[in-house]
Amino acid sequence: MAALYGTCWVEFNSNIGTSGFGTIQVDRSRIWGGDGGYIYRGHMDCRGGLYLGRVAVIRVDPDARSIFGPVERFELKISGRADG
Repeated sequence: MAALYGTCWVEFNSNIGTSGFGTIQVDRSRIWGGDGGYIYRGHMDCRGGLYLGRVAVIRVDPDARSIFGPVERFELKISGRADG
């Protein structure tokens, strides 16, 4: 499976019924991006056509509220398949 490159729009959904969105840049295994209140930094690997990774989410706007609650920093485990 080829490495991913480019800019992606991402949507997040929480288990408490809230959602949000942001943008990320992908360069091979590196991920970085953000939204109005948080920055995202992480990595991913492709295993058998499935992309797996971890992204650190860090608050940069003290008034921002994550869809996961009022947290300063947390880590997301991500997975998915590329379409197209």
